[in-house]
Amino acid sequence: MIDPIVAGGIQRYDASTILFTNPANTSTRTNMTIRMSNDDASTWYKSKEIYAGTNGYSDIGVAPDKTIFVLYEKPAGSKIALARMSKAWIEAP
Repeated sequence: MIDPIVAGGIQRYDASTILFTNPANTSTRTNMTIRMSNDDASTWYKSKEIYAGTNGYSDIGVAPDKTIFVLYEKPAGSKIALARMSKAWIEAP
């Protein structure tokens, strides 16, 4: 996975799925992305960009109803944004 050296977030969604968030760029803190793995983080079979602009640290949580919440800096070092999504949204083309 690519990363501009920033703290990402990781969370188990269920027994077979792990979620990971970070800015998916090699040099700048942009392209906040969520990824999914179904093999204990050996590979990441699906990813989806949450926000293209400047961003920073992120954290992720899963509610009892399986709603996925991502908190992230937007823009980096300034404010905190909350993204809410479903696993189906991440898996959609």
